[in-house]
Amino acid sequence: MDHDEEQPPISLSEGVVDAEKAAAARKNLAAVAHLRALGVRSVGEVGWLAADNVARPLRTLLTVRGADGRPRPFMPAGKLSMLIAPGGTGKTQTLVQVAVCVGSGLPLFDEYEVSDPGPVLLVLGEEDMDEMHRRVRGTVDAMPAWPHSAEIDENLHVLSLCGQPAGFTDKDGGRTPFFDQFYAGLEASGIQWRLIILDPASRFLGPDAEKDNAAATRWIEVVERLTQLPSKPAVLFAHHTNKSAVGGGTDQTAARGSSALTDGVRWQGNLERVVNEEGGSGNKVMSADRVTFKVVKVNHCRQPPPLELARDFEHGGFLRPVAQAKPTATPTAATASRPRGRDPRRELHDDV
Repeated sequence: MDHDEEQPPISLSEGVVDAEKAAAARKNLAAVAHLRALGVRSVGEVGWLAADNVARPLRTLLTVRGADGRPRPFMPAGKLSMLIAPGGTGKTQTLVQVAVCVGSGLPLFDEYEVSDPGPVLLVLGEEDMDEMHRRVRGTVDAMPAWPHSAEIDENLHVLSLCGQPAGFTDKDGGRTPFFDQFYAGLEASGIQWRLIILDPASRFLGPDAEKDNAAATRWIEVVERLTQLPSKPAVLFAHHTNKSAVGGGTDQTAARGSSALTDGVRWQGNLERVVNEEGGSGNKVMSADRVTFKVVKVNHCRQPPPLELARDFEHGGFLRPVAQAKPTATPTAATASRPRGRDPRRELHDDV
């Protein structure tokens, strides 16, 4: 090689460009790796269309009988659900009845059957333990559920947070230490939770979550973490209606505050007072002891017809279908016998 031959000058800019390309390539690889870590896969990779890979049927917490007598999904398992009602209509009582039914396997309102009974955590933010005792005992008396007292003893877990701060999100939308400790305790317990009930949502909402959609969405994301516990429980929380919905005729817009709460849940049920006409005057009067329970949002199954309920004040406001003219006589633990009924787990069809 002739050392006297002139060599082309080295371009410093070319070296910079090559380094920039290499850095961009590394950045792109990291971005793709992040997507993969999040779980992005093609349908072919997960094999959803493979002949032997049939989709799992929808898991249900509660079912309802169709006209053909077969059980159909009513409330999904492993999802976030919300109950909306004005104050004093039986919202907390409804949740107590749901808790007792899922814990015992007895049908809710004699209409909605429990698909898979099991452990329930009932968390009330406005009631102390004495009031929770009265509500649970009164519900067991009124159903009556004494034949299933052993299952209720084992499966129903109660927590009063009356007078205690229990927010799940902070002012920046992050998880609070309370939530992290709450979640860790549920996970470490080893209990195969079927259902977690939170009442009312206002005790668990973070700052501005009722009036700011972004804050409410972040709260929904945090609460959804509870559905990712090992047993994939359903989470049901209660919330108040807005002022315009107090008079009945409610729909998906009935929840107080941010619409992101309704948008974020997969199931919403409303309790509303029955409105009667007074004589022939045309004046509308809200019933003192009748409410309508209706599902106004459901993402995974058919919307069932509404159910009118009567509040039985002789049993603490226990809610029972209006068709039951008189309360059932309450048996004692010694005299009651376990009823034998159909098992919806054996009959449930994936017919939604």
